[in-house]
This record gives sequence, C-alpha cells and structure tokens, in this order.
Amino acid sequence: MEVTDTHRATSGEIMEQLAREVSSSRRVARALDVHIGHYQHTGMLNPLLYGFWILPVLPGLENPPTIPGLEDLGGTPWAVEHMHDWAPPAEMTRLLEGDGIRLQSPNESSPDSPSVWACVLNNSIEAQVESTLVSLAMLIARQELVVKMREGEIITLPDRAGRVDEDTTKDIGDDVRLNGWRSAARAIRARAEAADCSLHVEYRAPLMEGETARDRMLLARHVYNTLPGARGTVDRVVEMLSQGWSITGAGDERSLQRGRDMLEGLGISYLLAHVSRDAMVCGVGALSLGNIPLEDPWLIRPEDISSVSDDGDSVFRRNGDSIERVQPVLALSGAAQVDSRVGLSLLEPLVVNAANRDLYLRILLSARVVQKVQQRLPDQVRQWAEETTPMATRQLTTLANTAEGTFNPAIFRLSKLPGMIYSEGHELMHPSAFRVTVGR
Repeated sequence: MEVTDTHRATSGEIMEQLAREVSSSRRVARALDVHIGHYQHTGMLNPLLYGFWILPVLPGLENPPTIPGLEDLGGTPWAVEHMHDWAPPAEMTRLLEGDGIRLQSPNESSPDSPSVWACVLNNSIEAQVESTLVSLAMLIARQELVVKMREGEIITLPDRAGRVDEDTTKDIGDDVRLNGWRSAARAIRARAEAADCSLHVEYRAPLMEGETARDRMLLARHVYNTLPGARGTVDRVVEMLSQGWSITGAGDERSLQRGRDMLEGLGISYLLAHVSRDAMVCGVGALSLGNIPLEDPWLIRPEDISSVSDDGDSVFRRNGDSIERVQPVLALSGAAQVDSRVGLSLLEPLVVNAANRDLYLRILLSARVVQKVQQRLPDQVRQWAEETTPMATRQLTTLANTAEGTFNPAIFRLSKLPGMIYSEGHELMHPSAFRVTVGR
C-alpha cells in the first residue's frame, strides 16, 4: 500500500474513532491500558504483518536467573555443554550470568505506561482496523485464559492460547464483515466488562519518543544477536547494500587503481555495512564523511544521534549536555512513524519473540537439570521435566521459524548467507541486552 499524506491522515482519524468506540466507559480495578500508534516499514517486513505489540521497558536491571540444581552439576559450563543444540556457548553464558532487561506485561499496564499496539501503516485502512480489533480482542481473551488457568496447566497454555487466537480472529473477522467494525468494537468492550475488566485505548502520534526509542536499542541488538533467522536476514540485505562497490570511468588505469586503493584503504564497504545494520536494527545509522580523503570517515553511535536533519545531510549528535551538528554524513533510517523523524528498529516486531526464546531456553535447561538428577527428586518434579521438555523444544522451533516469517519473502531470494561483511570482531552488535524477560 502506498503511504500518501491522505492515507496517513485518514488512518490516524479512523484509529482515533476506533479507540473511542472500543474503550470502556468507566475504569475498574482490573484495567488494560493501550496506546495505538502507526509504524511504517521500508518493505523489508512481510506484507502480511499488520501490527505487533510493543511492551514498555521496566526500570532497573534483572539479576542473573537461578536454575535449581545447576550449580551442583557444574554451573554455566555444564549448561553450555548440554544446551549447545539450541544456543551457542557465548549466548548461553550471557543468558545465565549477565544482567537482563524486563518488559512490562500487558496486565501491568497503566495510564502512564500503557501497552503499545504498533499498527502497520503500509496496509489498507480496512486491514488496519480489523487487525487492531482482533489484537485487542486477543488481549482480553488471553487475560481471561491466564486468570482462569489452574495449577499444572502451564504446559498446555501455548496450545490453548493458539486456539483462543484462532477463534478470536474468526469471530472478529465475521463481525466486521457482517455488521461493520463499530459493532465489533462494541462487542470487544462488552467482552472486557463481562470479564470484570475495563479496556482503555488511546491513539497517539508519534508511536515512540526519541528517548524511548534509544532505550530499546539494547533490545533490538539482542534480537539480532540471538534470534534464529533475524541476523541472517539482516545480513543478506546489508550485503546487497554495501558490497560490490567499484570505481570505473574514462581515466587512465593508474588513476582508477589509485581511487580503488583509497576506497579499500578507508574501509568504505565495512563502514557501509555497519551503518546499514545500525539503521535496520537500531532505527538510525550515520557515517560521518568528514573531508574525505583528508579525514577518515567514522561511525556515529546510534544512541548518540538526537535527530537527523530534514535533508538527511547532517545529524544532531548528543555530546554530554550539549547537541552538536555533524555534517556531511550518510544517514540511514529504519522504520518511520507519524509526526516524528525518529527512526525505529525493523526488528521491533521480534522483541517479544526474543523474550520468549530466552524463557524457553531457561525452561528447557531446568528440565534437563531435573532429568540429570531425577533419582533424588519427587515423582511430580520428574513428571514435570518429562512433560516440559517436548513443550519447550516445540516452542523454540516455532520461534525460529516465526523470525523468518516476519520478513519479506523476497529477501530470501538474495544470495546465501554472506561471509565477512563487518569489521573483524564486530560480527555481533554491542552494547546489547543479555536477556529479556516479560513481567515482574
């Protein structure tokens, strides 16, 4: 869908109306607060991606997790050895020994810190409306599922949640097509009230302020570093953008070769790869060009970029308490939003997936620890490990496939996974979150 000024304005107006229609008239003790905003990608994401949830970052850091019985077996080295089929040694070490970041769960939302629904602006207004209503209905249905869940049912929760999602998608879709989207919005509001819950939705532009976007760069780098499919997909696009540069022309071969040597000596291909990756993963990337060839080009750290000029020829860089203008630059952005030049990560749709991967890695490790020392444990604990192991491996497999399904299928027609396209020692992105957890 071509995103014109008219499409952008109409989408905002319709979402404001939807927010009013679906919101409860009064607040009760158990309330769900949601902020709807628009997210516009570059075509790198799947055309069937209509939207996704963004969970706010909670203050502070999470201490390394405790896995009962792991220290008796040898601690992290034992975990690295026995989890190598799912995670590389360095990732497993960071998962167990590094501080983590917590995301706010939907049931912890408040007027000051709502859950965020990022509605993809690249779609038709009809698709935006239906997908947003479906997601709000799923939010309520999943809350009901968790509240009614009995002890011991955690193993079946993913399958039950999947069935709830399928039923909800069908019910809302039928209501929209038969009675119109306003009828579906009222039905969602009534369902929330029937569940002793109130739903409070507000449309806001922009989707995310600059400081919030910068705080989430650690999360986006974690997605790139750890989630199967994410890193390889980004690297395919980066290789296409940064490799294969050459200098040709009518000049003599000696002059042309001098230019080629200068291009190679400056490391331009590596710098283009880094700035392209920063843009896609962090939402913004900038390469200061200086007075080439008199001065070397250098990368600007994404967290230090306050904003990009309208013409894209300069960036405003934070330097302590002051802001300085850097030009000329090559500035690239990731996803865009309404009423803001702050770029957003193209990996933002996968942050919750990365958190779930971290969770299921810990669950699988706990189960394997139990199976190793099961002779000393009660029958119910051994049974838990036996039932949990296939559930965790099934979810990890699904998450690996989901990552690739988030991107435009056309990307996978590019070359196979590239070789060395980044500077040596910088194949992964830093600084990064070591682990992501949802909920307190």
